[in-house]
Amino acid sequence: GDAVRGPSTVIEAIAHGQQAAVAIDRHLGGAGVLPPDVSYSLWRPAEADAANAPARAVEPMTPADQRSGDFREVVCGLSQACADQEAGRCLRCDLEKILSRR
Repeated sequence: GDAVRGPSTVIEAIAHGQQAAVAIDRHLGGAGVLPPDVSYSLWRPAEADAANAPARAVEPMTPADQRSGDFREVVCGLSQACADQEAGRCLRCDLEKILSRR
């Protein structure tokens, strides 16, 4: 995926890799269908469903006046609970599984 459009997020790299696999398969005479055991897909949620996704988490940062002159972390990172919620917001795997059962 990164070879096509340069470095980006892991999610975009996976999506671009899948798009390339579909295009290569079609070029070679296949149907361009990914195998069923691939966990990520090119599926996108409806706009209404995507609009209801939780807001993006903001990583806490050490204020500049507190880190001046030392080597403290600037971006403090997310808590485990926040990171789990952010992963769900980003990947929306839960939404894909729910909608695929309909």
